[in-house]
This record gives sequence, C-alpha cells and structure tokens, in this order.
Amino acid sequence: MLAFPLLNQLTAMASNSTPDIIYLGRSRLHRNRANLIQTLHTIAAFTDLGLNARLYLPPWHRNVTLSQRLREMGIQGDPDIRASQLLHRRWPATAFARIHRRLLRRAGAVYVRSEELSLALADIGIRHHFEVHTLRPLIKQGQLERLTAYHRQGVIDRLIPISQSAAEALVDAGAVKERIHVSPSGVDLAAFANVTPLEPSRLSSPRMVYLG
Repeated sequence: MLAFPLLNQLTAMASNSTPDIIYLGRSRLHRNRANLIQTLHTIAAFTDLGLNARLYLPPWHRNVTLSQRLREMGIQGDPDIRASQLLHRRWPATAFARIHRRLLRRAGAVYVRSEELSLALADIGIRHHFEVHTLRPLIKQGQLERLTAYHRQGVIDRLIPISQSAAEALVDAGAVKERIHVSPSGVDLAAFANVTPLEPSRLSSPRMVYLG
C-alpha cells in the first residue's frame, strides 16, 4: 500500500477534477495472476482512503462476476472497476489514451503499473505515475533510457519501484531521485489472524511453500 505522503502528492493536482485517480491496467479479471491481485488491492486501498479512484481493465469473461472476484481476493469494498475493450492486447497500447485523452487529462492523477502503458501514455503527453515492478523488460527491450528521459521531462511524474534496489538502478539510469518513491509489496496480516500456528513436530513430511 502506498504511504500517505505519496497519496497526498498524487492527488495534490486533483482540485475539483473527477475522478481523483484513474488506474489503467492490462490484467485479466478471469485469470489468477499476481499482477491482478496487486492491482485490485491497490485500487481498493485508494478507495478505502476516501479517494474517488477508478480502475479500467480489459473485458473479462461473461461467467466472471466482479463482486465475486473481489471477495475471492479478500476485498470487501466495492471499488469502481470498469471494462474497456481498448485495453485488450489486440489493440495498440495507446488506444485507450487516444480515445479518452480528455478524461485522462481531467483526472487528478493517472496511475499505471505496465511499462507498455506508461510509455504509450508518455508518447502522447499524458502525465502519469508509473509503479515499477521489474526493470528487466525495459532493459531487455532497450526502453529504460526512453523511460528515464520521460521522467526527467516530467511526463512520467512519480516512479514508484517496489524495492530499494530498483530505485537505485533507476537513479543510476538517469531518473530524478526526488521523484522516486519506494513502495514495497505488502501483506494484510489481519487476513491470516485465524491461521493455526505452525507446529513442525506434527508434520510427518514438512513442506515449504513460497507465494511470490
């Protein structure tokens, strides 16, 4: 979850605009992927903090119910989540931004966690914040220099890496240190309050399980 000071910064330019934050994602609601879980919990956290936040995702299968998926992910509220065909990977990454340019410019802040969407938004001058999970795709595709250039220009406002090492790598690549905020992935400890404490002596075949 993002720290309160950063949330204040994200919405400082919102004034009377609606929504406060527009989050664009490419996760598919009907697929059980880590990026979907993280995206849903982020939009839920924005909403729980009283922000008028809206998440746009690609369309999901007809037999998938949004409220059911939220409950499965441990989200009890009802964040504003909408489907847009323009975010489907069959369309260029700039498709949503080009069609909804005025909506994005009116919003207090635009937030993404996809490097593809971030660069697409930057290409057409939509100011936004980019949550960075890994630099590997950017380095592999030779896009890190382009991303840091947009960041220095201010088109990509805040870079939000999930680790200190990623933050340091971004600075080394030319990003502006003062506009980098490290936001480590977290866990809802209360969700595990009723889990029976582990008693190794009762396990005949102990197993270790890691959830990334």
